[in-house]
Amino acid sequence: MKEADKKICSKCKTLLPITAFYKGSGEYKSNLYSRHCKSCSKDRLYANKDKYNKKMAAKLTIKTIQLVYEDNIKKFGTLTCNFCLKPIEMQKEHLEHKNPLSKGGSNDYENLGIACSRCNKRKKDKTVAQYLEYLNKKGEN
Repeated sequence: MKEADKKICSKCKTLLPITAFYKGSGEYKSNLYSRHCKSCSKDRLYANKDKYNKKMAAKLTIKTIQLVYEDNIKKFGTLTCNFCLKPIEMQKEHLEHKNPLSKGGSNDYENLGIACSRCNKRKKDKTVAQYLEYLNKKGEN
């Protein structure tokens, strides 16, 4: 194999045969190869699975959002945080994913709730169970 038939992967810095790289497509890219070898390209794909999960979640519709808000008001009498159970002023509430999109959650009605800004920011990407455990450790629940 000639030196011209090899290329260095920009990620793992290994000299590999040109067949270890994806070949470009299209009129201008047909002679170009990817910067990363196929192995490193797969690693990058799996590293970005959170983005993939978010894209694959069902679309969030106005109808679903409206139903979540209406049911919260019916249950509590006023817009109320699902975690601290304090009433929330309009425009200060967050639509909350009980199981975060980054952990495979969805935009389905069953996975949505209303949270105050403070609770939702503290919950971050935790599940409800993880968040409640976090509050118990802090002595706030």
